[in-house]
Amino acid sequence: MVNTSTTASPLALGLDIGLDLSPIVGGVSGPNGGYSRTTLAGKTLTDLLFREHYGLSVLAIWRRQQALRTDLSTLPLQFGDALLVYGPRKSLEAVARDSDFLVLDEAAAQAPRLSKAPLAAGIMFAVIASAILGLVPIAIAALTGAAIMVVTRCLSMEEAYRAIEWKVVFLVASMLPLGVAIQKTGAAQMGAEAVVAMVGDMGPRWVVAALFAITVLGTQIIPTAALVVLMTPVALSAAASLDISPHLLMMTVAIAASASFASPLSHPAHLLVMGPGGYRFTDYVKVGVPLTLVTMLVAVWLLPLLWPA
Repeated sequence: MVNTSTTASPLALGLDIGLDLSPIVGGVSGPNGGYSRTTLAGKTLTDLLFREHYGLSVLAIWRRQQALRTDLSTLPLQFGDALLVYGPRKSLEAVARDSDFLVLDEAAAQAPRLSKAPLAAGIMFAVIASAILGLVPIAIAALTGAAIMVVTRCLSMEEAYRAIEWKVVFLVASMLPLGVAIQKTGAAQMGAEAVVAMVGDMGPRWVVAALFAITVLGTQIIPTAALVVLMTPVALSAAASLDISPHLLMMTVAIAASASFASPLSHPAHLLVMGPGGYRFTDYVKVGVPLTLVTMLVAVWLLPLLWPA
């Protein structure tokens, strides 16, 4: 099987050169003894007139855990190859209609509903404004906005369901009882006392720095939503013990949990680009650690100004 990925300006799209593992007369033998209905295996991009035919430029080929970026036009395609390509959305639609390709992300190949863009932008603005102004809780505003999007056909019900990250929903739902247990059993108080013992006498900025450091270390291996649920009782207990603003420490947890830059395990997007980009774990560390330190310095300096202790 030959997999291809494509980035159309500005969306990413996955393509899969079609493979049928059931026997097909005259097919090209696949890697597992099956037969392929694709005609692309063994041919080069030049043979296929790829750019002329599809209007897409191949930026790299991912093969056997290695990114190939040179002499791509003369490199025969093999089963398991991934092509990183770039081009206009209309070209993606043309590839999607080609029987040699199976689109993995059909939404990326569909033309945007530009006629609905102003309405969708207005609904989004109304949701954000109503939450910022305190007219309604953010949950009600977001749910109402999503319902209006469907009613006005900015998106279909199927697209709305498909956009829901069910894994995150169930993860947060399962972590909430754990957060309550941490609070009820006194574990949160113990964590807060440890933070207070280390930096409690040094002032709010040191408390923010310590809480930020603990949270940012956890977010490199624990999903953000789950980590926030776990750290919230600790932050609230520390705020109560030190008699400082809980808003300050809660915002510290929120910012630190989002600073998941130094590990490919910390966010699904990191894992998504790790393979096609040919990145290693150390690449994330080299870029992520300095970025995390900058974020921490800015947060420790700015948060106490915005939410005074």
